[in-house]
Amino acid sequence: MICTIIIWGMISAMSAGGYAAGFGSEMDHPNAISGYVNVVVDHISQKDILSTVQKQANEYNMIGNNDYIIHNNGKPIESDYFVEGKDEGNVLVAVTLDNDNGKFMEHAYFTDDLDMQLDELAEFVESENVSNRSEAKVSDDVTKKYSWKFTSKSDKSRYSNLTTTLEFHRRSDDTDFNGKSASVWDIESFSQLEQKTAHRINDLYTRLDVDKSAQELISYGPTGSQSGGSASVSLSGFVPTISYDFDMDGFRMKDLSSMSSNYGRWHFYDGFGNVDSFSVTPGVRATNTSGDFVLELSHIAEISFILTSEERGTGVIQVYVSDR
Repeated sequence: MICTIIIWGMISAMSAGGYAAGFGSEMDHPNAISGYVNVVVDHISQKDILSTVQKQANEYNMIGNNDYIIHNNGKPIESDYFVEGKDEGNVLVAVTLDNDNGKFMEHAYFTDDLDMQLDELAEFVESENVSNRSEAKVSDDVTKKYSWKFTSKSDKSRYSNLTTTLEFHRRSDDTDFNGKSASVWDIESFSQLEQKTAHRINDLYTRLDVDKSAQELISYGPTGSQSGGSASVSLSGFVPTISYDFDMDGFRMKDLSSMSSNYGRWHFYDGFGNVDSFSVTPGVRATNTSGDFVLELSHIAEISFILTSEERGTGVIQVYVSDR
């Protein structure tokens, strides 16, 4: 069994520095989420999160295969996850770092419930703790997860969850792109919108945006429109083509992507109200000639919590992957 430890302190949003005011066992701090080393903060930077947690763990001689959770006892955590001004009323409430023999997978948790209690946060984290996809298998691959809990405005017990697992596969680090050396990245985005205690789920819009000055969208999938069956994704250009399918039984899809604006966007919808989840895996291929590879991820869901439909957005999440 994993001993639960709490580090009290803060992780700077401006640098990899930070400090811990102390730590102890779960008996010392009953407000711990069990199974993790708990790091209690009020602000973080996603660019520095791993190095800072590891630094603090080393300071307290916490050697081993520890899993970490960063939280603020259910209160919002100030961070740089969202594009400025584009949070759609959501707040970051936790980040877990799951340790697999020294390789960490980051999982961020967001909600539109601004009064979340610690026990509700613990339940949210536990419910989303089973990975939807296998870990990346080669050193140039990166896996990151993001979960949202959308609650009814009139009844907090009515909610729906959305989880996205992003797999970044660097297919090349030195491809000639318009006379410049470029990396080629494939991004697979596995998302599941679950009904939970809502009345029904209606629509899910998903957008994968790579519109940065050093980046360009090369291909995306699925394309066109489809009703039921299997959706096919084929990512091609510069390196060998990667193809895969995902099941669309019970719902439909419309392609809203734009090559000229460098984003893939899709509308998944249920015309009959018969499904209790959408599970979809669109993907994009893009090049990058300078700096970190940056993806902007966003979703819009239409959910009937009781009888009337409510539209909920995830906000726009900036995802940074070290590259050039």
